Amino acid sequence: MTAVRTEEKRPGSARKWRASTRLKALASSHGFTFLEIDISTGVTHQIRAHLEALGHPLLGDPLYGAGQPDPFGLGRQFLHACDLRFRHPRSGLDVSVTSPLPEDLGKVLDRLGIRRPCP
Repeated sequence: MTAVRTEEKRPGSARKWRASTRLKALASSHGFTFLEIDISTGVTHQIRAHLEALGHPLLGDPLYGAGQPDPFGLGRQFLHACDLRFRHPRSGLDVSVTSPLPEDLGKVLDRLGIRRPCP
């Protein structure tokens, strides 16, 4: 997947999906930025591709990480959904799910001196 600005046209491109990603920087430390990300679509690899296109790949991302080292030894992407909200496709009811930050990601934030955002 590749992020393409709406005004760009790529001849011979396969399929295209509209995808909107809103980013809010919550904290920065030692060259890392902790983001709140809001997506209104759910395109495959959307967050990862958009961050890579902005020149700020996701920590620990082997595909879109531009070969950046993982100084924390996570062995996985630093990506977690603390709060997920959507409309149920069958019932039409609003669904809200929360999840605490996994301990390994919390330890990275602790090392960076960034407050843990999830309950």
